[in-house]
Amino acid sequence: GFFLVPRPAYDDAAEWRSGGGAAYRFGVAAVARRRDEDVDGARGVPVNPNGRQDLIDQCEALLEALKPIPEWSGYRIDVEKIINFRLKTAKENEDEEEIERIIGIGQLEELLDHGEDEFKVIKMYIEEKMWDQVKGQEFVSDTLLEDDEEAKEEDAPPKAS
Repeated sequence: GFFLVPRPAYDDAAEWRSGGGAAYRFGVAAVARRRDEDVDGARGVPVNPNGRQDLIDQCEALLEALKPIPEWSGYRIDVEKIINFRLKTAKENEDEEEIERIIGIGQLEELLDHGEDEFKVIKMYIEEKMWDQVKGQEFVSDTLLEDDEEAKEEDAPPKAS
């Protein structure tokens, strides 16, 4: 499944930006679909004849489901960016294969599966008020960035006057 909390470790930045998943581990060719089949070749998932519209509907429902989470929450911000990208892509393109190519992480049926998983994460995130668990905490990555900036300043040659 596809979960955004916590962020799993990915092999490279491109995989993280795309949301990760099987498409990057197995290659895009491994998830190519033949539209004349009832089942897609990658996972045996039945082809959804209304995949584009179902993706649009699901994206809109996911955005609505995120509303109880504070707007400043990193989780909400990240998920909204991904979902808005998918929604915009689906609305602007009629061809399902083109939507899959642009989004780049698998077939529409897989995206719909990811969305169903995301609903579960959103529900857990809200029930546990997980934003309270990270509010005000300093993260290791923030500290590393600050340390890196300080090191650059220390190593810089003196400014000419």
